[in-house]
Amino acid sequence: MPPARSARLAAVLVALVALIQGCTIGSDVQLRSTDGQSILEPQMTVLAYVGADKNTANIFLTDLSRGELDTLASIEQVNGYIIHIHMFLAPKAGKTPIAETATNATVRFMVIAEGAVGIYEGAGFLLPTTSTDRPAFIASMEDAPLRLILANDRFADPLGNSLLKLSIVAPLDAAVVTRVSAKFGAILSTLPAAEPELEP
Repeated sequence: MPPARSARLAAVLVALVALIQGCTIGSDVQLRSTDGQSILEPQMTVLAYVGADKNTANIFLTDLSRGELDTLASIEQVNGYIIHIHMFLAPKAGKTPIAETATNATVRFMVIAEGAVGIYEGAGFLLPTTSTDRPAFIASMEDAPLRLILANDRFADPLGNSLLKLSIVAPLDAAVVTRVSAKFGAILSTLPAAEPELEP
């Protein structure tokens, strides 16, 4: 089967699975400052995930175009976002505590504004409704605390300490994960290293 036809068939199968499950591929993302004065609500157009084992998954979301995701493409005229969620423990009913302080996933939220870049990072409780070996990964997160940890000198922090709320339906697609992850890494490599926290 030609690669293009195979890719189209895979996309149709993922869409059918999502429809059968009563949902469509997409996301609802909100990052708001803890004082409620500033809110980011990006419309993510690219979503994908890979599962390493039953507990581990990496999910990427972005609104960058295919051309903008080229690792050699400049971000000087780019405005957009890349989110990386790493789930390291799949919750089990009756065995995993679900509390405000519980965490089973880390989050990195990259903001790009015409060459200015900032990365907010934190952790929260990701609640999946599918396992990590399905054609689509469905999950939600409520009020995960994030803070700015890395930025270049052109970035003006619009949020400060923030809370992330999201729901996602991401297709299983290792190729897309690799592409978005590579762009994230390429941009990350241009940022100054974080200063170590001083011992009290």
